[in-house]
Amino acid sequence: ITAVLADGTAQAESFSVKARRPLKIQPMLCGQDTSLEEAVGMLLNSIRQGAKTAALIVNTVSRAQKAMAAASQLLESREIEVSLFHARLTIEDRQTVESKVLMEFGKEAPRDRPRLLIATQVVEQSLDLDFDLMVSDLAPVDLLIQRAGRLHRHTRDANCALQPPGVPDQRPDPVLHVILESSGDRDLGPVKAIVYSAAVLRE
Repeated sequence: ITAVLADGTAQAESFSVKARRPLKIQPMLCGQDTSLEEAVGMLLNSIRQGAKTAALIVNTVSRAQKAMAAASQLLESREIEVSLFHARLTIEDRQTVESKVLMEFGKEAPRDRPRLLIATQVVEQSLDLDFDLMVSDLAPVDLLIQRAGRLHRHTRDANCALQPPGVPDQRPDPVLHVILESSGDRDLGPVKAIVYSAAVLRE
């Protein structure tokens, strides 16, 4: 940061930044009518293989609700806790759900059992959430980066327990899986075009 003082002299301050591991963005090609089922199925399988917390971030409330229904159908038991978080709630209900989400997916949340959060863009907004695995609907790149900021947000060991300062993360490098719906052309799906311009998404 450089500032010019009242006497005309310049003063500069340098700041170090926390090094972050490289983020890989992995396209996830899905059928246009089956993308939610495929995404939920992949996340549940990954959780069964060791991930403690996972997130599916979609662009509309209706898609979030459909994904929640898909998770209910794919889970034969309650071995994985699934939560739904979106903005179509009263202020009181949203505060209650938000507090629950922070307790289950925040920095200090216990990793005592595997959990999946299905959410909309509400997770992009000033919430200190930390996921081991994430799948996202296609969105403008600045929003994808914002969502990815909740992926491996804090340093953890191989069992997803918090690491002390200065100790490297022992998990594999973070991967953001991005849903791409295929319909035989460059179509990005009508649901996404309602929220974000198709021209912007194609960039």
